Amino acid sequence: MRRPAWDACGGGTVARQVPQTPCFTLQYAAPEVLDLGDTLPEYNEQCDLWSLGVILFTMLSGQVPFHARSKTESATDIMQRIRKAEFSFETDAWRAVSTEAKQLINGLLTVDPKKRLSMQELSRHAWLNSSSSLETPLQTPNVLPSFAGETFNETLQAFLTANRDGFHLMDVEAAPLMKRRGLKRQSAEKEANDKASKR
Repeated sequence: MRRPAWDACGGGTVARQVPQTPCFTLQYAAPEVLDLGDTLPEYNEQCDLWSLGVILFTMLSGQVPFHARSKTESATDIMQRIRKAEFSFETDAWRAVSTEAKQLINGLLTVDPKKRLSMQELSRHAWLNSSSSLETPLQTPNVLPSFAGETFNETLQAFLTANRDGFHLMDVEAAPLMKRRGLKRQSAEKEANDKASKR
Protein backbone atom coordinates (compact mmCIF):
# COMPACT_ATOMS: atom_id res chain seq x y z
CA MET A 1 0.00 0.00 0.00
CA ARG A 2 1.50 3.34 -1.03
CA ARG A 3 1.17 6.10 1.54
CA PRO A 4 0.51 9.20 -0.61
CA ALA A 5 2.12 12.41 0.67
CA TRP A 6 2.92 10.74 4.00
CA ASP A 7 6.64 10.45 3.32
CA ALA A 8 6.95 14.22 3.51
CA CYS A 9 4.86 14.70 6.65
CA GLY A 10 7.04 12.74 9.06
CA GLY A 11 6.42 10.06 11.62
CA GLY A 12 9.15 7.63 12.54
CA THR A 13 10.69 7.08 15.92
CA VAL A 14 14.35 7.80 15.36
CA ALA A 15 14.61 11.56 15.88
CA ARG A 16 11.07 12.19 17.22
CA GLN A 17 11.05 15.54 15.50
CA VAL A 18 7.64 17.14 15.14
CA PRO A 19 6.93 17.82 11.45
CA GLN A 20 5.97 21.38 10.65
CA THR A 21 5.77 21.37 6.86
CA PRO A 22 2.18 21.14 5.63
CA CYS A 23 2.01 18.59 2.83
CA PHE A 24 -1.32 16.92 2.18
CA THR A 25 -4.16 15.97 -0.12
CA LEU A 26 -7.23 17.80 1.18
CA GLN A 27 -9.67 14.88 1.42
CA TYR A 28 -7.15 12.86 3.47
CA ALA A 29 -5.81 15.67 5.66
CA ALA A 30 -6.30 15.54 9.41
CA PRO A 31 -7.86 18.57 11.13
CA GLU A 32 -4.60 19.45 12.89
CA VAL A 33 -2.81 19.67 9.53
CA LEU A 34 -5.40 22.16 8.27
CA ASP A 35 -4.96 24.54 11.20
CA LEU A 36 -2.69 27.02 9.48
CA GLY A 37 -2.38 30.27 11.33
CA ASP A 38 0.49 32.69 11.66
CA THR A 39 2.71 29.75 12.55
CA LEU A 40 2.99 26.36 10.96
CA PRO A 41 1.00 23.62 12.71
CA GLU A 42 2.72 20.93 14.70
CA TYR A 43 1.51 17.41 14.13
CA ASN A 44 2.69 13.82 14.51
CA GLU A 45 1.88 10.33 13.23
CA GLN A 46 -1.71 10.72 14.46
CA CYS A 47 -2.42 12.63 11.24
CA ASP A 48 -1.46 9.47 9.31
CA LEU A 49 -3.98 7.48 11.36
CA TRP A 50 -6.67 9.99 10.38
CA SER A 51 -5.71 9.46 6.73
CA LEU A 52 -5.88 5.70 7.28
CA GLY A 53 -9.44 6.21 8.56
CA VAL A 54 -10.29 8.06 5.34
CA ILE A 55 -8.79 5.22 3.27
CA LEU A 56 -10.70 2.59 5.25
CA PHE A 57 -13.95 4.58 4.91
CA THR A 58 -13.34 4.73 1.15
CA MET A 59 -12.57 1.01 0.88
CA LEU A 60 -15.75 0.05 2.71
CA SER A 61 -18.15 2.54 1.11
CA GLY A 62 -16.64 3.39 -2.26
CA GLN A 63 -16.61 7.14 -1.45
CA VAL A 64 -14.35 9.46 0.49
CA PRO A 65 -15.96 10.81 3.67
CA PHE A 66 -15.05 14.44 2.97
CA HIS A 67 -15.82 15.59 -0.56
CA ALA A 68 -17.62 18.36 -2.41
CA ARG A 69 -21.35 17.71 -2.18
CA SER A 70 -22.08 19.98 -5.13
CA LYS A 71 -20.26 21.84 -7.89
CA THR A 72 -20.57 25.09 -5.97
CA GLU A 73 -18.86 23.85 -2.81
CA SER A 74 -15.35 25.09 -2.17
CA ALA A 75 -12.30 23.60 -0.50
CA THR A 76 -13.18 25.74 2.52
CA ASP A 77 -16.49 23.85 2.86
CA ILE A 78 -14.65 20.52 2.79
CA MET A 79 -12.14 21.79 5.35
CA GLN A 80 -14.98 22.80 7.69
CA ARG A 81 -16.44 19.28 7.51
CA ILE A 82 -13.00 17.77 8.18
CA ARG A 83 -12.48 20.03 11.21
CA LYS A 84 -15.84 18.86 12.62
CA ALA A 85 -15.49 15.23 11.42
CA GLU A 86 -18.82 15.52 9.61
CA PHE A 87 -19.30 12.19 7.88
CA SER A 88 -22.10 9.66 7.83
CA PHE A 89 -22.74 5.93 7.73
CA GLU A 90 -26.27 6.53 6.40
CA THR A 91 -25.85 5.53 2.73
CA ASP A 92 -26.87 2.10 1.41
CA ALA A 93 -23.22 1.04 1.17
CA TRP A 94 -22.98 0.99 4.97
CA ARG A 95 -25.85 -1.46 5.56
CA ALA A 96 -23.57 -4.46 5.09
CA VAL A 97 -20.69 -2.98 7.12
CA SER A 98 -20.17 -4.34 10.63
CA THR A 99 -20.51 -2.25 13.77
CA GLU A 100 -16.87 -3.01 14.62
CA ALA A 101 -15.69 -1.58 11.30
CA LYS A 102 -17.73 1.58 11.87
CA GLN A 103 -16.34 1.89 15.40
CA LEU A 104 -12.81 1.59 14.02
CA ILE A 105 -13.47 4.36 11.48
CA ASN A 106 -15.00 6.56 14.19
CA GLY A 107 -11.90 5.98 16.32
CA LEU A 108 -9.60 6.97 13.47
CA LEU A 109 -11.68 9.96 12.32
CA THR A 110 -11.70 11.62 15.74
CA VAL A 111 -10.89 15.35 15.58
CA ASP A 112 -8.76 15.51 18.75
CA PRO A 113 -5.49 13.67 17.98
CA LYS A 114 -5.09 12.82 21.68
CA LYS A 115 -8.45 10.99 21.63
CA ARG A 116 -7.88 9.39 18.21
CA LEU A 117 -6.94 5.70 18.15
CA SER A 118 -3.20 5.14 18.51
CA MET A 119 -1.29 2.67 16.37
CA GLN A 120 -1.23 0.22 19.29
CA GLU A 121 -5.00 0.53 19.82
CA LEU A 122 -5.53 0.07 16.09
CA SER A 123 -3.44 -3.10 16.04
CA ARG A 124 -5.55 -4.57 18.87
CA HIS A 125 -8.93 -3.49 17.48
CA ALA A 126 -11.60 -6.22 17.39
CA TRP A 127 -12.43 -5.68 13.71
CA LEU A 128 -8.85 -6.35 12.62
CA ASN A 129 -8.34 -9.29 14.95
CA SER A 130 -11.71 -11.04 14.71
CA SER A 131 -10.71 -13.38 11.89
CA SER A 132 -8.22 -13.82 9.09
CA SER A 133 -10.76 -12.64 6.52
CA LEU A 134 -12.93 -9.54 6.50
CA GLU A 135 -16.63 -10.10 7.15
CA THR A 136 -17.36 -6.61 5.87
CA PRO A 137 -17.56 -6.57 2.07
CA LEU A 138 -15.48 -3.96 0.29
CA GLN A 139 -17.36 -1.59 -1.99
CA THR A 140 -14.54 -1.68 -4.50
CA PRO A 141 -15.30 -4.91 -6.42
CA ASN A 142 -12.81 -6.09 -9.02
CA VAL A 143 -10.37 -3.44 -7.85
CA LEU A 144 -8.99 -5.07 -4.74
CA PRO A 145 -8.17 -8.77 -4.59
CA SER A 146 -10.07 -11.00 -2.19
CA PHE A 147 -7.10 -11.12 0.16
CA ALA A 148 -7.35 -7.37 0.96
CA GLY A 149 -7.78 -8.06 4.68
CA GLU A 150 -4.63 -10.16 4.79
CA THR A 151 -2.72 -7.49 2.86
CA PHE A 152 -4.01 -4.78 5.21
CA ASN A 153 -2.87 -6.77 8.26
CA GLU A 154 0.55 -7.41 6.68
CA THR A 155 0.92 -3.70 5.95
CA LEU A 156 -0.10 -2.83 9.50
CA GLN A 157 2.42 -5.33 10.91
CA ALA A 158 5.16 -3.89 8.67
CA PHE A 159 4.38 -0.41 9.96
CA LEU A 160 4.41 -1.61 13.59
CA THR A 161 7.78 -3.28 13.00
CA ALA A 162 9.18 -0.13 11.41
CA ASN A 163 7.70 1.95 14.22
CA ARG A 164 9.33 -0.29 16.83
CA ASP A 165 12.70 -0.73 15.10
CA GLY A 166 12.81 2.75 13.58
CA PHE A 167 12.93 3.90 10.02
CA HIS A 168 14.33 6.86 8.18
CA LEU A 169 12.27 9.15 6.04
CA MET A 170 13.58 10.80 2.93
CA ASP A 171 14.74 14.37 3.44
CA VAL A 172 11.88 16.64 2.41
CA GLU A 173 14.24 18.80 0.36
CA ALA A 174 15.18 15.73 -1.74
CA ALA A 175 11.56 14.76 -2.45
CA PRO A 176 10.48 15.01 -6.11
CA LEU A 177 7.65 17.42 -5.26
CA MET A 178 10.00 19.77 -3.44
CA LYS A 179 12.48 19.62 -6.33
CA ARG A 180 9.73 20.55 -8.81
CA ARG A 181 8.62 23.39 -6.57
CA GLY A 182 12.22 24.61 -6.33
CA LEU A 183 12.64 24.54 -10.11
CA LYS A 184 9.36 26.38 -10.57
CA ARG A 185 10.39 29.01 -8.02
CA GLN A 186 13.80 29.44 -9.70
CA SER A 187 12.14 29.77 -13.10
CA ALA A 188 9.72 32.40 -11.78
CA GLU A 189 12.57 34.32 -10.13
CA LYS A 190 14.64 34.21 -13.33
CA GLU A 191 11.66 35.43 -15.36
CA ALA A 192 11.06 38.28 -12.89
CA ASN A 193 14.76 39.24 -12.99
CA ASP A 194 14.76 39.18 -16.81
CA LYS A 195 11.73 41.48 -16.90
CA ALA A 196 13.29 43.81 -14.34
CA SER A 197 16.59 44.02 -16.26
CA LYS A 198 14.77 44.93 -19.51
CA ARG A 199 13.27 48.04 -17.91
